[in-house]
Amino acid sequence: MATARYTVRNEAGRRVRIQFATDNAAFEDYPNERRRLVRVAMARNEHGDREGRLMDLNGNTVGGFRELRG
Repeated sequence: MATARYTVRNEAGRRVRIQFATDNAAFEDYPNERRRLVRVAMARNEHGDREGRLMDLNGNTVGGFRELRG
């Protein structure tokens, strides 16, 4: 299974881990799907979600994100 993993900092300076599978049709059909999922995760985190699932444009759960402590 192909997986994308990102660790980014939010506006508060906290790290957010984002991970999702990239081996389904959404990543072939939509070239910007990786970028979109990272933006969705960061937007949800900025609105108060410390963790959550990520769904591709086809409606499949492909991964998730979580704010890391420390």
